[in-house]
Amino acid sequence: YRYSREENLWSMIYKKNESKSKKQLRAVQKQINSYYNLEIPQKCPYCGGKMVIRKIGDYSPDSINAEKLLCVCEHYNKTCTCSLKVKENQNGKLIPKSIPADKNLKSMRCEAHYYMDAILRYYIYDTMEDIYNHLSKIENIDRNLLHISMMREGRCREVILDLLKLLAAHPDKVRGRVNPYYSTFPGIKSISEKDAAAKELLVKIKQQVR
Repeated sequence: YRYSREENLWSMIYKKNESKSKKQLRAVQKQINSYYNLEIPQKCPYCGGKMVIRKIGDYSPDSINAEKLLCVCEHYNKTCTCSLKVKENQNGKLIPKSIPADKNLKSMRCEAHYYMDAILRYYIYDTMEDIYNHLSKIENIDRNLLHISMMREGRCREVILDLLKLLAAHPDKVRGRVNPYYSTFPGIKSISEKDAAAKELLVKIKQQVR
């Protein structure tokens, strides 16, 4: 599996900073973003268009985050759906909060979090960090290199399947109470809907004794 230039940079950063909880991970991310002065991507990895800064309100006027900034492809909501969230570091410089993603990858990230929430809800693991440690062993990837915001499509699909396998392996806790994830992004089908392996695991989960 080959990382993109952006992923390699994130990987280098995470190697130098290890955290044991989600709260600590956010704190570390804030520090290392400022330290390494991560750059906003200039070119869309999907269509090659120029990446520009806009307000969320330009696309969602009623959003409670309307004034927050977003980095989008110049063709955003026309022929491309690539974007990423940005924020200011302590020096006022805009830095990325993740690698760029189109609506398909965004949907996959949401799907992964959906099944992570189910794992916590049914007490298979106690914390998000526990889940990431489990995934790190399954995927054979250093924990510091593994985060949903860093994943491309291939890795994200594998993680979704890993999460479904974990849910299917605990019928005593889950008892069939996990429904498939359906994407909220127009025109996008979730992994749960279109992937044969995912559908098979979901059937296994539904057949668990309630």
